[in-house]
Amino acid sequence: MEDGFQYDGVQLLTSVIKDVKMRWKSKNEVDEVGGTKRIITRFLFFPRKIKSETRWLEWVRIEQEYVSEPGYGGFWKNVRWCN
Repeated sequence: MEDGFQYDGVQLLTSVIKDVKMRWKSKNEVDEVGGTKRIITRFLFFPRKIKSETRWLEWVRIEQEYVSEPGYGGFWKNVRWCN
């Protein structure tokens, strides 16, 4: 072809890959401090148990606490149901 574009598999794949862009923003994990709390709202498609109560197929508000452990980094732990 005149523009130099060939339709063999390698050339076509190479031209498609040049146009594809994947972007996302990462949250800086250092921002969270142990003991920080938050309340999230979720719809539970799967059963979730906090302490002795299990809920499922409903909108819920959950209080979470940020826990940081050596070797594991940090994670949000469910503390209690808020509704």
